[in-house]
Amino acid sequence: MFAIWVNVHGGWIVGAAALAIVVGCSWFDAAWTAHRRGLLLAAAIVAALATLCNPYGVSMLGFLAETVRPGRTDILEWQPATRVPIVGLLLWLVPTMMAVWQMWAQRRRPALGALLVVLLLSIGSFRVIRLVGFYALAVAFLIIPSVRVPAADDDHAVVAPARLWARHALVSAALVVVAVAMFGRTLVMDAEWLPEREATVFVKTHALSGRMLTWFDYGEFAIWHFSPALRVSMDGRRETVYSDQVRERHYRIYTNAPDALDQVARLDPDYVWLPARFAVVARLEAAGWHAVFTGSRSVVLSRRTPAAIASAFEVAPAQRTFPGP
Repeated sequence: MFAIWVNVHGGWIVGAAALAIVVGCSWFDAAWTAHRRGLLLAAAIVAALATLCNPYGVSMLGFLAETVRPGRTDILEWQPATRVPIVGLLLWLVPTMMAVWQMWAQRRRPALGALLVVLLLSIGSFRVIRLVGFYALAVAFLIIPSVRVPAADDDHAVVAPARLWARHALVSAALVVVAVAMFGRTLVMDAEWLPEREATVFVKTHALSGRMLTWFDYGEFAIWHFSPALRVSMDGRRETVYSDQVRERHYRIYTNAPDALDQVARLDPDYVWLPARFAVVARLEAAGWHAVFTGSRSVVLSRRTPAAIASAFEVAPAQRTFPGP
């Protein structure tokens, strides 16, 4: 599993940490025999070696140290539960309440390793909301199955009665129904970092095609709406797709460095789509680029003259949702 996981998603480091905690706690848990501890340790060592089965080998750890960290203020889902929309905090509270309720109602403490994994994930997911999925799964697999009640005919027998699982299924189904009813099946796209709706309509209406120099926040948005007609120069995948040289080139353009225009020339785009507030926009216009669309948030520049691409049109206001137009 780790050999596959390390090649498809950086979240494997969370699974590795959980495995390490369980292995460490097994040596302090009387329920583990010496033989089982040895097998678990051997499995963990093999799993660790399996993480080296990636194109970067041990360098993968250095890559994660640079990119997978709490200090990513530019990414919404890396923010604490208190700094995201209220639904984020609600999603964190659901597994928290389920875990607390189960342990309080049954008066039974889970295994030390399971308890520590869930506790650390509860703290981690509160600080970085994108971990809440791991947290919910940890509660489902490590807390609820370990909380059992005595059978009616044997006070020493420990079982998981069907009614317990049925109750959890009903609660989960109710939560899903409430979530769909309250938030629907679409996501409202109204964040300030998004370009205005008129820019999207403009690009589609005039069937722009070719190479587009994009602001980091606009890249994946442009891929979703304009691909394959337009190819973007930068998007949110950054380190996993683009080289250090390409990312540095974009950074110098975004920050209006002295050689920003030279960097634009090296990228050789047909269009430039950047936030209107960027100082480099004025330099591009002075260098011969034409603003074919100017909105409240962004500007689209072209090598062609405005006469070749008319930009005067009105767009009826509408709520933007994903998936949607």
